[in-house]
Amino acid sequence: GLNNSMGGDSDSGTRIPIMIRLIFRIFIRSSGLFLLVFILSKLDIRDIMNRLNNIHLIAVTPILMLFLALSYVKTIRWRLLLNRVNNRFGTGKLFSTYVGSFIIGALTPGRMGEIIKYRLLDRRLTDEIMALSISIQDRMWDFCLVLFLGISFIVYLTQFVVLIPIAFPILSLCLFLTIRPEKILSYIARMFAKHRNTERLIRVSKKMKPLSFSEMAKCLMLTVGSWIIYFTQVYLLFVATGLNFNILFISGAIAAAAVVALLPVSFAGIGTRDITLVGIFALGGKSPESAITLSACVLAVFIANCFISLPFWLYLTNTGDIE
Repeated sequence: GLNNSMGGDSDSGTRIPIMIRLIFRIFIRSSGLFLLVFILSKLDIRDIMNRLNNIHLIAVTPILMLFLALSYVKTIRWRLLLNRVNNRFGTGKLFSTYVGSFIIGALTPGRMGEIIKYRLLDRRLTDEIMALSISIQDRMWDFCLVLFLGISFIVYLTQFVVLIPIAFPILSLCLFLTIRPEKILSYIARMFAKHRNTERLIRVSKKMKPLSFSEMAKCLMLTVGSWIIYFTQVYLLFVATGLNFNILFISGAIAAAAVVALLPVSFAGIGTRDITLVGIFALGGKSPESAITLSACVLAVFIANCFISLPFWLYLTNTGDIE
């Protein structure tokens, strides 16, 4: 009886920290929503709604379908990385996998869930770690470019010299991640030597192969091309609301907001993206209502992309390409 009582106390003691962590995680993830509600309480919601009501769904459908175009460009980049291990994959299958993986990435911080597409590869490469390393390397290009653009735009817009010491190491990290990603992963693994995934991370870093100058140039062009399509997609939707700002300003603002949205404190950047855009628009002499309108356009594109991605994901799971 004493042992059972002690065992019960032990189980209860274990459950309490788990519950605390769960409550804390829920609080952190929902903080973005609270932040959005606070922001909206200070703005003219009627003006925002009137802008959004200007959008005609049928007219903007081709704009939303640009997601398939940017996914195709990223598929070509992914295939370029795959060709380095002397494996040939059909573009159609890779494209379906790239589009389908978006909805999984949408559920994870920093969209890192998109690397699940390696599950299609490990069956054909017969090397799960190699497949994972290629998918991570592919994702790094998007991560580095948006980080580079976002930080650069913030430094340019604020014109604060104090930001340069912060921005320079970040931009240097972006450059190093694209040139020698295996070195960065190996360094991270040494920093978190006791983490349960450290050994796997080390194995992934060893499988990564440095890109040649020609391969880096191609990856860079494809990455820039895909993001130009995305910026155009959001910008055209934003223009459909009746607002018409400089496309370079809008693109820079989206990139800067995307950097902040990488923080795992909200779902789909809700709240964090809004406060970032309000601050950027204020620095640019533009109304906070127009900032929230842009944020709503970004969210609308995100949701539309999820709906487009879903049937591709269901197809992949039903055919057994990804489990």
